[in-house]
Amino acid sequence: DYLIVSVWLNRPHLTWLTFPILIAVGCWLTVLLTDSATPELRATAMNVIDVTEVDGKQNVCVRAFTSISSRSTRRADVGFSIQIPGLEELAETTTIPFARAENVYGGMYRPHGSRLSQESFLHQPATEGWRSGVRALPMPAQGSHAFLTEGWSAGINAPLVESELVVTSNGLLEGSFTSRLPVPLRDWFVVYGSRAYQPQRRGVQNPRPAAGDEAGSASTRNDDDDRALMPGEVCNRERSLTKVTELRSFLSSTRATRAAAIAGGQSSGVSAALANYDVLNDDPVDIMMMLSLYSAAGGVDYTRVHNDQLRRMEVSDSIRLNQVLLIGLIDLPVTTVYVDEQPVEPLTQTTVVRLILPVEQVGAIVNNTEIPPAE
Repeated sequence: DYLIVSVWLNRPHLTWLTFPILIAVGCWLTVLLTDSATPELRATAMNVIDVTEVDGKQNVCVRAFTSISSRSTRRADVGFSIQIPGLEELAETTTIPFARAENVYGGMYRPHGSRLSQESFLHQPATEGWRSGVRALPMPAQGSHAFLTEGWSAGINAPLVESELVVTSNGLLEGSFTSRLPVPLRDWFVVYGSRAYQPQRRGVQNPRPAAGDEAGSASTRNDDDDRALMPGEVCNRERSLTKVTELRSFLSSTRATRAAAIAGGQSSGVSAALANYDVLNDDPVDIMMMLSLYSAAGGVDYTRVHNDQLRRMEVSDSIRLNQVLLIGLIDLPVTTVYVDEQPVEPLTQTTVVRLILPVEQVGAIVNNTEIPPAE
């Protein structure tokens, strides 16, 4: 502005006109460039696949947590489709808003602004020939909507996992299981009773834990390919599960550290250090691990938050009732988002698998005689 009015035009008094014009043009260019770089619709999805087994038949429940935002204010028909490759269509699919209604700008049920009559939108069940979703959804500019889509399938023909797991008299998990998932299972671990079992690196037999990590930690896990469970691979404790950790220590990232010996002392002590719960952690496995085993981890005492909204994800009781919980990640998109009948590719889509497998109790052995469990 100084260069224009003082040097070029030699009219300093024009700054009252040129300066506001420059500010307006700069704001307009900023908005224009921001809108051009932002897609019209943005979506993210996190999928949770639960596999349970009852009477020799496996049941599948898929939950898709999806967030959708629009660059401009509009009304749109939003639908969701869930499909696992190699598995038949889910028998029933429902979609519900996963947020508090009418509490933010735009709301879940009301468009922004004032009017004499409030417009509404409709839930459309998948059984009526249309994808599970919402019709005429008000989408404010730069606002977002969160949805939960659930699908069920009972008694699937092709099992996603084959389990021959047993528990010995000392409470250790033995036997084997085989993954029948179409893709590798990575960043996984197994939980039963009061213990957590972690996989070892391929080609490493009985690795010794690193100093200061005797108790194990969820934060030390990584996504290395050499720890992934491949499709059709048989996993057992002797070959694959070598690191056994106390469950609460594993969930709360408790580490056993050996203190240095005091000068002139004869011995050094060992202390347990409890890591603070990271409320900003966005790792999907860590989040699902805490949601699934909230009670086993100490719940509110450790996280300092409540799980009222997601208490249905809690399965702490299952690991105490002759069932094994396996949690892991798979690179398999199972949710498709549709806006006005057009597919929208999610910017990120994460799929977490929870396998709840039955386990058989074997009898104790006394004087070389096996005592069967009580009927």
